[in-house]
Amino acid sequence: MLVEADDLLVPLVIVQGCDTNEPGALMIIQYSFPKSHALVEQLLAAASGSPTGLPLVDDREVAGEWTFADTNTLQWAHAATGATAVTAVMRSAELSLEADHTFTSAVTGGAGRAGQMKFASEREAGTWKVEHDVLVLTTEASTRKYLIAGATRGPDGHAMLVLQPEPWSLGPNAEFELYVAK
Repeated sequence: MLVEADDLLVPLVIVQGCDTNEPGALMIIQYSFPKSHALVEQLLAAASGSPTGLPLVDDREVAGEWTFADTNTLQWAHAATGATAVTAVMRSAELSLEADHTFTSAVTGGAGRAGQMKFASEREAGTWKVEHDVLVLTTEASTRKYLIAGATRGPDGHAMLVLQPEPWSLGPNAEFELYVAK
């Protein structure tokens, strides 16, 4: 993680290890990680974002048309019959952040076994703002916050935003969403 220190970006690296070849070392690591990981999360929470410096992006960089999609599949076999099946979960999102700080979004998702997928969609509209390194989307019914974990350009030149929905975590299986400019 990069942390701002005055006018410099300084890498902050935390490594958990076990410097032993003794029997049981793997067990020590497996049982200590959940406890030590919580302490690391507290440390990173204090250093996250750039609270004393400039935000990662400004409103001009965030405003625009964005798209996101992901898919997860699982193929499994029935232990008794040997029959196989595929289960999938997929979603796609279109996010329009207007210069006047209004937004619209459309999310479509599907889940189920191949050939038996069920789909749903949702549309929202409201206002948006950037609070330092957090994108805040507000509708009449709710407020959603996304940590802006990165902003860059891909090899094809398209702008990209890496967003993490709440709850924010750098732990194993942390969820990040890669939005690409349309």
